[in-house]
Amino acid sequence: MDLNGTWETEAADALRHLALDEGAKAYVIQNPVLYRLLYRAALRFIGGGTLDECVGVARSLNAQGHALTIDFMGEITREAGRAVEATAEFLRVVRGIDANALDASVSLDLSHLGLVVGEDLCLRNASWIAEAACRADLEVIISAEGVDCTDAATASSVLAAMALAC
Repeated sequence: MDLNGTWETEAADALRHLALDEGAKAYVIQNPVLYRLLYRAALRFIGGGTLDECVGVARSLNAQGHALTIDFMGEITREAGRAVEATAEFLRVVRGIDANALDASVSLDLSHLGLVVGEDLCLRNASWIAEAACRADLEVIISAEGVDCTDAATASSVLAAMALAC
C-alpha cells in the first residue's frame, strides 16, 4: 500500500462508485464485514453515521474556525415515500444546525428529493427545506449532479421555487 495518500484517493473513488450503484450499495449494507470496512474508510470524508455524531464533529470543526456544509447522504431516490423520508431528514439537519448555532450550510441533491419520481414532488420537498432554512437564516447548496438527473430547465425551476419559499 502506498503511504502517500493513494489508498485514500482510491477509497474515495470506490465509495463514490458505490453510492451510485444501488445493487452494490444493497450488497454492502447486507454484508456486515464489508459495511464496517467501508464505513471506516468513509469516516475520513463524513461527519458520522447519525445527525448527533455529525453535530459533534461540526462543533469541533467550528471551534477550530472552520465553516462547513452538512449533507444527508443519498442519491437518486426512485420512490416518493423515500423522497419524503429524505426531506424529513434534511429538515432535521436544518433544525440541528439552527439549534446548535453551527456555522454550517445544508447541501442536497435534487435526485435525493425525488426529482426522478417527479418534478412536482421535488419542488415541494425542496420548498419545505428552503422555507425551514430561510427561517433559520441558513444557506442551502444544491449539489451538481449528472445531466441524466438534472437538466438546466429543471434546476432553474427548483431554484426559483426555493427562492420564492424564502
